[in-house]
Amino acid sequence: LFAALYVAATALGIALVGPRWLTRAEFLTFLMRTYRQTAIAGPARLGPNGWRILRLGPPPLAGATFMLLLLGSGSFDGLNETFWWLGVLGVNPLEFPGRSAVIAPTLAGLLSVNALLILAYSLSIRAGLGLARSDLAFATAFRVFAPSILPIAAGYHVAHYLTSFLIDGQHLLSLFLTILGAGERHVTTGFLNRLDTVRIVWLAQAGAVVIGHVLAILVAHALALRIFPDPRRATLSQLPLALFMVGYTVFGLWLLATAKGA
Repeated sequence: LFAALYVAATALGIALVGPRWLTRAEFLTFLMRTYRQTAIAGPARLGPNGWRILRLGPPPLAGATFMLLLLGSGSFDGLNETFWWLGVLGVNPLEFPGRSAVIAPTLAGLLSVNALLILAYSLSIRAGLGLARSDLAFATAFRVFAPSILPIAAGYHVAHYLTSFLIDGQHLLSLFLTILGAGERHVTTGFLNRLDTVRIVWLAQAGAVVIGHVLAILVAHALALRIFPDPRRATLSQLPLALFMVGYTVFGLWLLATAKGA
């Protein structure tokens, strides 16, 4: 039902507004266009993840906020599966009552995590401007450095949804093979029950998180050098943001390692 309503709303938007609806209001298109900035391939060019960010100007305030929401929402999607979060809700992980029973606290948690993330990012930007003794407007700096968060969000999404991809991808492949008349493919989750394969999956997840954060710090510093030609001021301006990113790295790795229930 939701998918049908979404398709109908999108079709209506395109009919009323035209193709601009897809780039300005349609969520999935806007999401993919945002993440496209972290791609290694572009028109007639290849480069490391994040090079496209450096070629684009600062996003509008709404776009910058959306980039932060991508990270916050993805993080909470992992957090609300942990035993820690279930303990906050007073729910026994072994007797989970179902998602419908915790809609209100889950929604409150989602909003709170995103608000805290935006606050922490804002304080980092403000502190960086102070250390660099810059008169750059806070709103401008907020927009300029927001794209540097994208590699973190992309890395975390890869890590968080890797196991789902490995399982659901098998279901999708089996469906295609069935449609093509090639027979069904057995879907297995056995790799999640063996220590050696679980270690490989976890290291891949941790690697995605760490690589995303390293790229984010590099992109943020490159953006800072455009504003502050003096390397010393550029470095000072990035110290609070770098600490914020390192802290988020630790948080992301904790999410991967901690016990999960629902």
